[in-house]
Amino acid sequence: MNLIARVDSIKRRAFIKTFAVGRSLSASSDRSNIGGRPVPLFLFNRVSPLFKWRVILNCQNMAKQIIIDESPVSKFLFSDTRVAWFWLIVRIYVGWEWLTAGWEKVQDPAWTGPNAGGALSGFIQGALHKTGSAHPDVQGWYADWLQNFVLTYVNTWSHLVAYGELLVGIALIIGILTGIAACFGLFMNLNYLLAGTVSINPILFTLSIGLILGWKIAGYIGLDRYLLPLLGTPWEQGNVFKPKASK
Repeated sequence: MNLIARVDSIKRRAFIKTFAVGRSLSASSDRSNIGGRPVPLFLFNRVSPLFKWRVILNCQNMAKQIIIDESPVSKFLFSDTRVAWFWLIVRIYVGWEWLTAGWEKVQDPAWTGPNAGGALSGFIQGALHKTGSAHPDVQGWYADWLQNFVLTYVNTWSHLVAYGELLVGIALIIGILTGIAACFGLFMNLNYLLAGTVSINPILFTLSIGLILGWKIAGYIGLDRYLLPLLGTPWEQGNVFKPKASK
């Protein structure tokens, strides 16, 4: 059934219900319900019959929920476990890039050692120099963020970036909380892009969007296959949080 036929069907069912509601209104003595709210009958009877039916019909339609089905292509790409092997390749590639970048930073004293913050400060200073032209590579609002907040706590941010890249890489490779890990990776790619650094960031950014959209199966060949049923989702409890049935 297409969308237009479904809407027409809903309207027909709503009209039939309004006829029954109208009969109950005329039989009521003092108050009636429209859309779940009590309405004094003497007020309702003072309006024209056409307006009555329009009000009741609108209330009935508001109670209906129209859900447009997902396309077969998106279902196949983002929900079918037969495509999990494809997302495995994407996941390992993106994860390896983050893992190697994070590992280099963790081993670098300028990121996490005695001189932590030195490398990040140099990176930020380079980004601030890209704000002077008429069409700058770094926008003014982002330069203010870097200068007033990141540079102020550059030591903390240096550790967060280094270990964040490392953890995102590990999570993506082993397939644990893949959607969340890809979201954090995308956020870091976005910040690198806003700071005027292109490199491989557009590619990782695009692939991360795919991993986020396919979070249900992106980690299926990995730990998410067993972890997600245990944890569940915000709209459905996992096995860990379901109340145990009483004997």
